[in-house]
Amino acid sequence: MKINNETKIGALTSIAIAMLYFGFNFLKGKTVMANKSKIYAVFSNVEGLEVSNSVRINGLEIGRIVSIDEKDKEISGIVVGIDLKKDVHIPKNSFASINPGLINSASIAISKGNSTDYVSDGDTIATQEKLSLLSQLEKNINPVVARLDHTLQSLDSVVQQVGTMF
Repeated sequence: MKINNETKIGALTSIAIAMLYFGFNFLKGKTVMANKSKIYAVFSNVEGLEVSNSVRINGLEIGRIVSIDEKDKEISGIVVGIDLKKDVHIPKNSFASINPGLINSASIAISKGNSTDYVSDGDTIATQEKLSLLSQLEKNINPVVARLDHTLQSLDSVVQQVGTMF
């Protein structure tokens, strides 16, 4: 049986379109055929967080971020949609925090609680704000700068007193 050229071109085109669709979704961090559950987290600030960034528990990647949307028109919160690709039990009293990446991009780290009730599909997990690296550095440097300023003022007064003696 002979297959004409139009049929070959049509089959090749459909295969190319299917590969383009699956490849594009793969690059966006989505998997099309996996059974996964979706949970949500509401943050006040998601600086550095992007769609397809990883979600981890104890360093193990358990999912990906699939959406980042505003909670309402006043942007009182930012809702982050998380697809869990692993079937893990996350206790209801767990909380999510954003890990700002120094070299790589930011990710969400989930700290497990000790509850016996687990998060199910469509639930919202509690969040906790974490200081970024620059905020932590500023917090630690501010007292040092204040002490240095006080020391310089004391040194200035001592130099003035020594100057009046001579």
